[in-house]
Amino acid sequence: MKTKLDINRRDFMRKGALGAAVPMILNYAHRSFAKAANETLNVGVIGTGGRGRNAHLRTLLKFSDVKVTAICDIRKQNLDKAMEIVGSQNPKTYRNYEELIRQKDLDCVFVATPPDQHKVQICESLYAGYSVYVDKPMALTVTDCNAIERAVKNAKGVFIVGQQLRYSPSHRRKIKLIHDGEIGKVVLININRFGGGGRLPGSGGKPRKKWILSIEQGGDHVLEYAVHWFDYCNWVLQAHPIRAAGLGGQALFFNEEYDRETMDHWGLIFEYPGNRRVFYTQGSLSAPGFDRTQDVVYGTEGAFDLNSNKLYGRVGVGEPKRELEITEDPNDDKDESVWDYLCCKDFFECHRTGKKPFADFDVAKTTILTALLARKAVYEQRVVTWDDLLREGAPVKRVEQ
Repeated sequence: MKTKLDINRRDFMRKGALGAAVPMILNYAHRSFAKAANETLNVGVIGTGGRGRNAHLRTLLKFSDVKVTAICDIRKQNLDKAMEIVGSQNPKTYRNYEELIRQKDLDCVFVATPPDQHKVQICESLYAGYSVYVDKPMALTVTDCNAIERAVKNAKGVFIVGQQLRYSPSHRRKIKLIHDGEIGKVVLININRFGGGGRLPGSGGKPRKKWILSIEQGGDHVLEYAVHWFDYCNWVLQAHPIRAAGLGGQALFFNEEYDRETMDHWGLIFEYPGNRRVFYTQGSLSAPGFDRTQDVVYGTEGAFDLNSNKLYGRVGVGEPKRELEITEDPNDDKDESVWDYLCCKDFFECHRTGKKPFADFDVAKTTILTALLARKAVYEQRVVTWDDLLREGAPVKRVEQ
């Protein structure tokens, strides 16, 4: 017998291409929820591996009005470790996420599984009536993004994506300075991300393959990691790129030696409306202890080094250098667990009130499409426009050497 959920799910997975390039603004104001502000919210967590266990479960324990009543993971050892953290709340345990979703007393569901599982688990949780928090990246393909959009549009609950940089008080203040015109009109952002990504032959054997090294499961580091910084660029520029070009591949960690499908180095250029650009490079080739990280925003009136918190004004030839160090708030905590807490706090408040989350579906959609645009440009080694992406999609493919 086909349930209403089964019919809805098949219907939205079957229907057309993603809508217009400008993200749809969803209206949350009409949503209403049964529980009063002082009542406890029951939460289920799908995926109790590293992120679900060490970030979300520990964060959820900080909320006195939230109770973890269900946890799910396909691996028993992950459930056992999770119970060591939240066992005092006596949650029900499941090995199949569908059983967790059928638990009737839940209010919210956290999805902390590998990205290839996100679409189905998000959609089924939303259609079941829950509010959903999902880790980035929201999805791995344009088609999956389309399916999630349909589910969010018709959902009773709210939806939020874990783009934690959006919840960092420090980053919010920096971006406000930029938006307030401290460096004039932004014309270029330069981001470099390099670190170690594996062990060399002879250092103890090839590393054990994990989902993050699989294109089908993790989407490549373009989607799994760089998506944070793409979101940051979109936030600064208050737009999404209109086209991208890039190159990348595997230079050190080859498939046959490292059981790795993802690129170990790549770089790209985004072009944004208004003749603005982003230069982005990333690699996992650095030797231990050697890393070069750079985040600089260049404007018509100066430049802002986001890492050193120094703002440099433009000067004429022979004029003294103008440099301003931005004072950090001493109350800021750089620990990412604080950002996770603030993200969860927004999620629960929006669930209770029906308001729109700060990092809502519109943020998630634009961000993941930006990442898919980047991956498509690098994999296909050509200039790809935003319209190309929406028309053609961005199917998974192997890195060509």
